[in-house]
Amino acid sequence: GNPNLSIATPMCASSDSSQTISKIYCHYQGERVTYAGAEALCAANGGMQSHPWEVRESKSKSGPCVDGVNSFHSWANAWCSVQVKIDFESGYTAIVNEVEPDHAGAAQVEPQVSLDTLNFFKTYWTDGIYPSDMNACLNLIAGGASCVVHEGKYCICDTTVVDSAVFASADSSMSIDQLLTDLRT
Repeated sequence: GNPNLSIATPMCASSDSSQTISKIYCHYQGERVTYAGAEALCAANGGMQSHPWEVRESKSKSGPCVDGVNSFHSWANAWCSVQVKIDFESGYTAIVNEVEPDHAGAAQVEPQVSLDTLNFFKTYWTDGIYPSDMNACLNLIAGGASCVVHEGKYCICDTTVVDSAVFASADSSMSIDQLLTDLRT
């Protein structure tokens, strides 16, 4: 997930790294925090944001924030990459998250951003040119892109997320074409 969004709970372990069981802390039940907020909550409770070996079987022993909660997402200090899945036939794209497996070897990803997602959206390609077959995907790889062919129907490539302002002010005289051109660069 985006670390700047308040979408998950902390997953705290003792700061001496001897504790393999994690706890979840919060200011109120159901609270979701940013990744930085998770780190702060863990530190305030004498721990550190972690990638645990296990979470307590009894939710009430995992911390007060999960009492009565059937399902929740927690931050982990593990790697995650955002990839793009391109449909050869339509050029539509989907977002795929690749995550570091946990200590048990499981990599839990929400279905809408899993490798097998069919949650595609229309994509505006420069001059309408996109990788439309296996050879085009392989050409991206030959050109240095980090891509794989998936199921013979999709090209899945790593992405780089750039967080920057595109516009300095709202200019109502800007044309739609200029707006789209600026967004693509």
